[in-house]
Amino acid sequence: MFDFFSRLPLEIVREIITAAAEDNIGRSPRWVAQSLAVVCREFRDIVDPVLVRTVRLSVKHYWAMWEKRDRFTRATHFIKHFSSVFVPPRFISLVSFTGSQAALQDWVVNHHLSVPPWVTFETLCSPNRATQDSFAFLNGATRLHIQRYAHQRLILTTLPTSLTHLILNPEVEWHVTARFEYLTDDVTALLASSNTLRRILFRTIHLRSDEAVILITNLQAVVDQLQDTRIWLDDSVSYEGMSSEISAQLRYEEANEQDSVWFSGRQLYIPRLDHDHALGLDHVRNTAM
Repeated sequence: MFDFFSRLPLEIVREIITAAAEDNIGRSPRWVAQSLAVVCREFRDIVDPVLVRTVRLSVKHYWAMWEKRDRFTRATHFIKHFSSVFVPPRFISLVSFTGSQAALQDWVVNHHLSVPPWVTFETLCSPNRATQDSFAFLNGATRLHIQRYAHQRLILTTLPTSLTHLILNPEVEWHVTARFEYLTDDVTALLASSNTLRRILFRTIHLRSDEAVILITNLQAVVDQLQDTRIWLDDSVSYEGMSSEISAQLRYEEANEQDSVWFSGRQLYIPRLDHDHALGLDHVRNTAM
């Protein structure tokens, strides 16, 4: 009944509540007060899950959120970019975490949080500390987005085998030729070692136009060699190295595109469907005969 009531236009709801209060305030003011409290509580319970669906922990509101962190148990997406310690709520259905690698590792290792299926990190740990154990806490995660990916040789092969989707946003220093050669080796090794990875998406959001061309050329060389359908590219957005615009875009994605960012871009290798289709027709003809 209340679900129907909550879907009424606000003007009608206001009239109903006002009429009920005026009709009963003389005979039973206590009943009116209690009834209004129930109505307010019901509306709060309906709206609150929407309000806390995506939660961004900020320095400004840190202590207020700390004191009321149990309110955020129903959060679907949690964003924490700064390093201050924050004991995680007892999440019921957390889908994604966005922030630092150290913060999520602390939650998983020290507070026994189950790793959410979707994870977005600002960066990965430095290459001299990157081992298989470095990412053991991520076991079970299926999607990983690295917002600022500075090449770290063969670090990708140490990522958990549970990953199905990987997004890398290379930073500007990728124009160094030697690093692109490492990239070729790294992507080749990753694809060869993973049977679960379905898509690796490269985005040019940090690159200037000339740098993006170099990245795309090197990726295309890998694709031509491997003929692997799992390599994707999104070069639709470029801010020509403008850091403020890049940061704004990433923050927007965190809050609004957690469900869709994984599927942007275009596939760099598409099998020759005409050849496959012809083989299928030949099979049909032979079967018919």
